[in-house]
Amino acid sequence: MTWEGNVYPAKVVEVVNPTKFKVHYQGYDDIWDEVVPRERIRGLVEGNVVHPPPPPKVRSKGLQASQTNVYKIGDRVRVEWHGQMYPAVVTGIVGQERYRIHYDGYGPEWDETVGLSRIQAK
Repeated sequence: MTWEGNVYPAKVVEVVNPTKFKVHYQGYDDIWDEVVPRERIRGLVEGNVVHPPPPPKVRSKGLQASQTNVYKIGDRVRVEWHGQMYPAVVTGIVGQERYRIHYDGYGPEWDETVGLSRIQAK
């Protein structure tokens, strides 16, 4: 999927009409989901994909939020997932009190974006 000049892995989450699709960029918060024309979809992806760096608009939103957010990149935390708490590390600032986290002992496919309500200090 092309986004801001690069190709990023994305998932079609809704067919709006035969020529437009709502997509979710893997590894990014839902706020970046968008409706795109068929021409921006590059094809199916298999296996692990190396993500290009975040687009400038994503970096600037994260940088702005990092000035006031409770947690910082590298902070050790516990994250609620399906009613249980798991140790994790903050790997990115997505937006205002929105964090990208990596669960200890799990592969990157389990990384996710979570809000403050799911996080506790370790």
